[in-house]
Amino acid sequence: MLEVVDLYELHRRPVEMIGSIPKPIPVLNCTLRKLNLTKPDLDERDLYSLLEGSRESIRELNICDPSSKLDRPGLFRILKECTGPDLESLSISIMEDWHHLFFSRDADVDDPAQNPSMLDILFKSSFRKIKSLSIWGRLASSELLHLLPESLVHLRWSQCDYSAASLAADLFTWRDNKDNISSPPGPPKGFEDRGPWLPNLKTFSISDGMYMYKVTNLPVSR
Repeated sequence: MLEVVDLYELHRRPVEMIGSIPKPIPVLNCTLRKLNLTKPDLDERDLYSLLEGSRESIRELNICDPSSKLDRPGLFRILKECTGPDLESLSISIMEDWHHLFFSRDADVDDPAQNPSMLDILFKSSFRKIKSLSIWGRLASSELLHLLPESLVHLRWSQCDYSAASLAADLFTWRDNKDNISSPPGPPKGFEDRGPWLPNLKTFSISDGMYMYKVTNLPVSR
């Protein structure tokens, strides 16, 4: 049974080659556990057709550098509707100029068409069993660090904003007192009543474009 698929630069044939009515991307007639999509040149409808049959079975989803055919609300809906509660690994990478979006003060924070931090919205209700998360690009804010589930083991986040990198440094320094010469006197503000932050976390790497914070082999809480 086919369980793992790697697809590179998957795209439709040009309309002039297939007639006036574009044919849909073929639906994978199998229940995938892992799907790697690198540089997919597909819109939301095509991706939905590709993924819908594996919603309950998929455990690892990697989407790297989708084309402009897929917009931010489309990616949001794909992640929300085409993944199940048992997803364990998610990797999302976007180019810097992919549907660039600025957040305005009067924006609806729960609307991915207005809020560039779509992962903040998704993690409020989804991905509660995620073990590995990799983000490249402007897809989340520092709020995401408050929403990550305790199941998380590996975190990699590149090109985040400065406040996210700073908060992560505080949180994980508190979490990893063992290797610090001068440990903080207590947990960061707002976390005084919590237990160890992300108790199953073993590795994390986070950067804001200028600085990188990286820790490996964190001691797992018992």
